[in-house]
Amino acid sequence: MNRRFEMARHAYTTVPFYRELAEKEPQILMWIESGQWEKLPLVKKNQIVLQQDKFISDDYLGELVMGRLNRTHTSGSTGTYLDVYWSKTDMSAALLPLWMERFRQAGVRTNDKVCLFNTTLQEDYQINGNKMLISKQKLNREKLIRIYQKMEEFNPSWLLVHPGIAQMILQMVKEEQLPILPNLKYIELTGEMVTAGLKQSLEKVFSSQVRSHYGTMEVSTIGYEYQETYQLFNQSTYVEIIDNNGQLVNDGEYGEVYVTSLHNHAMPFVRYGIGDVGRIVMRDITKTKLELKHARKNDLLMMPDGSSKLPDVLLGPVEQINQCMERMIYQFQVFQQTRDSLLINVVLDGEEYVFCDYYSQILKYQSTQTQKFGGIMLAISLVAILFAVEEWKEDFKWKFQYSKEVQVNQETGKSGWFFSQV
Repeated sequence: MNRRFEMARHAYTTVPFYRELAEKEPQILMWIESGQWEKLPLVKKNQIVLQQDKFISDDYLGELVMGRLNRTHTSGSTGTYLDVYWSKTDMSAALLPLWMERFRQAGVRTNDKVCLFNTTLQEDYQINGNKMLISKQKLNREKLIRIYQKMEEFNPSWLLVHPGIAQMILQMVKEEQLPILPNLKYIELTGEMVTAGLKQSLEKVFSSQVRSHYGTMEVSTIGYEYQETYQLFNQSTYVEIIDNNGQLVNDGEYGEVYVTSLHNHAMPFVRYGIGDVGRIVMRDITKTKLELKHARKNDLLMMPDGSSKLPDVLLGPVEQINQCMERMIYQFQVFQQTRDSLLINVVLDGEEYVFCDYYSQILKYQSTQTQKFGGIMLAISLVAILFAVEEWKEDFKWKFQYSKEVQVNQETGKSGWFFSQV
């Protein structure tokens, strides 16, 4: 039997949550045995959070009680935290494809020194063998400078970091003229949107390979960066794209990403919606490639007329500016305050830039009052222009503000880019 069906049978016979579903719908076990995968129920995180104790397999209760399971938890980026348990054997098996890619791309091995950021660590940092764990809580410029000095002493070969924190480090190193980590050869980004501009800047400043991987704590690794898509680890996770009616979409069509863990027997997830929006762009016998939208399913830009758009439509202008001006914008964040108003928070490099002719021509139409304030107001003006070229520009009131520091969530270390207050 296919591994996903084996995992489904394990879940529906040994996990209380799934067993209760099977008791309500006795045909579920028959569907598993007869290979009717698409008939199996879809599961959402909100179904799990309030009854997490029902998600541990009966076969692993002894391991749980004895403290032999690895305990992790989701980052809470959606506002909901979830404890996840793995056996050490299953975790190693799930991570193997990712480690193979790390080695192929940059020669990274499991015993190489690594700095990685931790959500729950109370002290600033903790060194455990070849790992330096760094707290993501309440990160600011002063604290990060102190930590970076310890990172120099530790001398890592690679970093595993959220893009928001990578931006903070990049900005800090350039502005404070801090030394480059001498042995650093690889930076891996995960957990957030990754722009081409950020990758290019990290590669240039740190002279390192920069790649991203896609995954969740619930099922571990899902895929690894491949030409603006992610090549899926089909041996570790089964991925489906589902529409709003709970039906599979055709390859090439967008929908919500659902995953099934193929290794986590202690806490299996079967047809589990993780909230991301994506599409399968290529599929053959050995490879499947996934393209993600840069927003979660519940992060929608609400239009004044009541319709909605994925906020990805706001990303193009920033990348255009950065291509023209060599990554002037470190970060931006969009706050939808009402249905007809948007606040754009812009974090700039702070250096002087020569604007390309195209944007210089556009700026001729801007007031001298705006231009006389220099690069900051000039850049914000550019952002405003480029945002406003969308056909729906007149539907919104646009506000812009400048910030000196990259903003991240003080608890999770993530820097969400779109926030709706509607």
